[in-house]
Amino acid sequence: MSLEEEIRISNLNNIELMFIIATIFLLAALVQKLKPRFSLSYSINSKPSYLKAKLIAKLVTSATIYLGGLYFYFFTDLSIRSRYSMWGIALSYIIYHPYKWGFAKIFEIREKNKINTP
Repeated sequence: MSLEEEIRISNLNNIELMFIIATIFLLAALVQKLKPRFSLSYSINSKPSYLKAKLIAKLVTSATIYLGGLYFYFFTDLSIRSRYSMWGIALSYIIYHPYKWGFAKIFEIREKNKINTP
């Protein structure tokens, strides 16, 4: 195998891993939707707004990772060594927590506004 082929296979493996991670997030969201008590953090915080924020964060993260994988597959030259696909794998897990925090804050503010309005 030439160096170009090895680089292409390596990039395709990274993209495949991105799709696997996105599928795991999507399956976790579906399991959480069907059975919310299955979550590890359910005993710590079981407010409906927090559970809704976690569900939406998982769905948005999954969609973001799928779009990133599709972008790398169709719009980048896979025969050139690049760190972008590797960054996509790392960011795929990192972006879930800011999404979860942001959606939890949004739903918390919406709950407070519903309570305070007459």
